[in-house]
Amino acid sequence: MKTIITIILIALSLLIIGCGSELVACQTGELVEDLSECPPYTEPTEQQPIAEGPRGGAVAQPEPSAPVGIDPEIKELIDKGAGVESVSYWVREGSSKEYVIIWSNGMKRYLPSQGKVLKEGEYDTVYLDLAATTAEGYCEIRKKCEKTGSVGSVSFDTYYIETPFDWNAKIRSAQKVEIERMQKRDVIKTAVNDGDTYYIDAYYGLPLRVIVDGRQITFEEFVFNGPTQDDILFQER
Repeated sequence: MKTIITIILIALSLLIIGCGSELVACQTGELVEDLSECPPYTEPTEQQPIAEGPRGGAVAQPEPSAPVGIDPEIKELIDKGAGVESVSYWVREGSSKEYVIIWSNGMKRYLPSQGKVLKEGEYDTVYLDLAATTAEGYCEIRKKCEKTGSVGSVSFDTYYIETPFDWNAKIRSAQKVEIERMQKRDVIKTAVNDGDTYYIDAYYGLPLRVIVDGRQITFEEFVFNGPTQDDILFQER
């Protein structure tokens, strides 16, 4: 820019000299008889062009990028797991082992056997309405219940137990480690979040085992898309 201005000034000076005038051009563009009469000159700064959005409006901000860190193969499995409509399984943590059935928004939880006769008002089974977050206790085993049937409402929070669907919903980041065999099924060993490990069924996309914060929870004898509504209702047995 400075070079261009200098060339223009020289050209103006030559033009003026050629015309027999004693005037000279300042860098500001003014004509004076002596360069000492020129006013102070400040080099102009170049302005960056202002970007405009559609129809002259403000430039649209870019959409925030989607969270990264989930292996595409694992993401596909998680999505597949979310499509499973019903399951039944044994859930084991330490020495505790219980049978659970999930169908739609209903869960049936068979409580561990207490090895005693259950008096009226006691129960061996809990039905949970996952949508309404309510729970109802039942006594189903004829040989152990003084009276079978419903015992009324019980605490939902007390009897709700985390499901394979819940564990998948906790995944924020996941990377495939390797393929292994577990319970005669192919599973994807997956590094999850901050140091956790999942073993995800390679076909149905639900974890057969999770190791989280030192806990090991195993889901055994899975039946996928098998249970029906009848399976979570009261059944004397």
